[in-house]
Amino acid sequence: MFVSQSDIKNVAEEYNWLKNETQKTKEVIESKGFPCVFGVQGHNKQVHFYSALNYPYNPKDLAEDISDYLKEFEKIYTKDRCVAGVLVFYEPIG
Repeated sequence: MFVSQSDIKNVAEEYNWLKNETQKTKEVIESKGFPCVFGVQGHNKQVHFYSALNYPYNPKDLAEDISDYLKEFEKIYTKDRCVAGVLVFYEPIG
């Protein structure tokens, strides 16, 4: 499943685990001293996207999400493309 950073609250129930994982990620990115300047800027500009894979993981789903990301990437304001990113999350199985 592919979703934009701004639409994370609207994910389907089967992906509720993703809300928890992205919240943890948000806390890390927003913490003082996070070393990735590009990650912080992309987060602040809301140009991050998420790929979420439910177990059992299917590489075709990831390929489809990457394709969707590339389509969205073309729509991003040119100056923001250098900080846009896709974060891939795998459903925890433990």
